[in-house]
Amino acid sequence: MKIIEDQATEYNTAVELEKEHWNKTERQLEESKHLVREKMQLLDETRTHYTKIIQEQATQHAELVFEMKKQIEAEIRCREEKIAKLKQYISCTFQEKSSEHRLQIDELRREINKLSEKTRILKTKLGKEIKSKTECEYCKHRQLQLEDL
Repeated sequence: MKIIEDQATEYNTAVELEKEHWNKTERQLEESKHLVREKMQLLDETRTHYTKIIQEQATQHAELVFEMKKQIEAEIRCREEKIAKLKQYISCTFQEKSSEHRLQIDELRREINKLSEKTRILKTKLGKEIKSKTECEYCKHRQLQLEDL
């Protein structure tokens, strides 16, 4: 009987130890589950936080790109206006210069025509002068020949 009681006590002690060990393991498991839930919650909060930051940065980036596009388009319009004004100025300048050149060319043509007319007249006079001198010399020569006969 004593052996059975000792064994029963020993078994009861072992069962109690096993129960304590099982309870300890269960508490550790619960603590681990609790830690995992906390870590998951922290991970979700972190993910949510960074998702929000990324969305804010994407929005800021989109706004910045939009503003830069507006600014670039404004600069392009400004440059195009300046180019159009410059083209108009150049065109007006060329037209003025062209008109002036046309007037100068017309004046030079008139002068050339006058000089050509004077040259033609002088050539005609020179031709007559040469002809008259030639005739005279010819006539003189002819007269000399007739006299010799």
